[in-house]
Amino acid sequence: VEMCTGLKDASGRLIYEGDLVYIPEEDETGTVIYDEVVAQFAIVVEDIQYTFDNFLASSLEINGSLNEWKAEVEDANN
Repeated sequence: VEMCTGLKDASGRLIYEGDLVYIPEEDETGTVIYDEVVAQFAIVVEDIQYTFDNFLASSLEINGSLNEWKAEVEDANN
């Protein structure tokens, strides 16, 4: 079960853990995670982890969720 960050993207949609979000400032897409070590949500792009403090959530764009992507890959492999 994905946790809601309580933040909304540029389209006004709530951002959840596992969402794939486009970061215009970096021209990158990352995955929203919950980092239990520091007890906060973050965005992971390859080996870089950004906190939501680095960006305005309202500038992010949700491009789907990691669970949706995994389901599509599984369907394609079956």
